[in-house]
Formats: sequence, structure tokens, C-alpha cells
Amino acid sequence: MYLGIVTTSYSGALFTPTILKQLGWTSIKAQVMSIPIFIVATILALTCAWLSDRLRRRMPFILLGCLVATTGYAIMLAMHQVPVGARYAAIYLIVGGGFMAQPITLVWLNNNLGGHYKRGVGAAIQVSIGNIGKLRVFPLLSYSNSSTNVNEQVVSLPPTSSYYSKLQPTISGLDWTLPWYGYA
Repeated sequence: MYLGIVTTSYSGALFTPTILKQLGWTSIKAQVMSIPIFIVATILALTCAWLSDRLRRRMPFILLGCLVATTGYAIMLAMHQVPVGARYAAIYLIVGGGFMAQPITLVWLNNNLGGHYKRGVGAAIQVSIGNIGKLRVFPLLSYSNSSTNVNEQVVSLPPTSSYYSKLQPTISGLDWTLPWYGYA
């Protein structure tokens, strides 16, 4: 689950300035216009983390983050039919949705492991496997830097958005089965 979510975080961090530059802005303006995206994503992540802790429920917030990012991906997949402002808003949704789901996914596993040794090993395994998501993003980065490619974000959208479509039933299934075993 973390592998699919972290792929969006890596691709968002690596591709956001490139996508913004393709909206017709200069490199400097694209870098500056990426700052508010990450500020909003951070606020969303902290708000969802606080709410999930208060409500003691993780699944609805992970699922909400996945749905928000999926909506952004849907808008970006139709990028040739939507105006620049809608594409810019879609980037907010994609990065914000990824930031909403990523930290809560890490916490969900640790909350369900007993003992500090199990939590330490479980967190290390989860982060190690999740960071393989970088390997999924780097071929897209090398492709996007090729001189023959004009619409590189189209290449990265279907693989990363497909992670979210596969994660949603998994998250729902975990939320349904974990209480049977005494976990929440």
C-alpha cells in the first residue's frame, strides 16, 4: 500500500516543476508556482493526521487521499481538453492527495504492531519496500528528459494513477478485516 502512495509523492516532487513549465511558464515561474502546491499539501497532511488521530480511524483518511489524487489524475489525463487553470488545480489535488495518505499509511501499520521491536522492524520493512517506488519514477524521469518527448506527464500519469485504483479496494478490505483480529 505504501509503495503505491509513495510513488505519487516522488513523481510529484520530481515532475511538478516540469509540468508547470509545460503550462507555458518560464522555469523560474514554474519553480515559484510549485511552492504553494507543497504548502497546501503539507496543511492537508497535518490536518488529516490530526483528524485521524482524534477520530482513531485511519482508513477513511487514506481512502480520501487516494480519491483526491485520483480526481487530479483524471483531470490531468484529459489535459488537452481542460484549461491551464484546471491543470494547475489538478496538480494541487494529486500532490495533496498523496501527502494526505502517505503519513497515515505509515502510522496505520505501526498502530497494529505490538511491541517496540516489531514496530521498529515493521516500519523499516515498510519504508524499505515503499522506497522502491523511486525506482518506478526514475525511468519516467529519464524519459521526460529526452529531447524527443513533448508530453512527458502523459507517460507518468497512467502508472501512478493505476496504483490508486488498486489501493482503494485494498484499504477498504484491511479496514474491514483488521477489527476481526483485534486491531483497529
